[in-house]
Amino acid sequence: EGLGRIEDAIREYEAAIRLSPADPALHRALALLFDREGRFAEAIVAYERLLQLEPASPEESAIRRRIAELRQPH
Repeated sequence: EGLGRIEDAIREYEAAIRLSPADPALHRALALLFDREGRFAEAIVAYERLLQLEPASPEESAIRRRIAELRQPH
């Protein structure tokens, strides 16, 4: 059941992003969800989109570090 709720949440965020593609909070939430679920390629895409939308984010250096970590071979 937990996986179903996570997949539902991902679909909801993706739908919300289609309606409000410039909302950094939606991309942040989706990136964190993908990251937590081990869907690292999708997390990287969402994190990168977040940085495009919010380049002066106070989280910018932490996000860039996380992207670099996710790109390392596991």
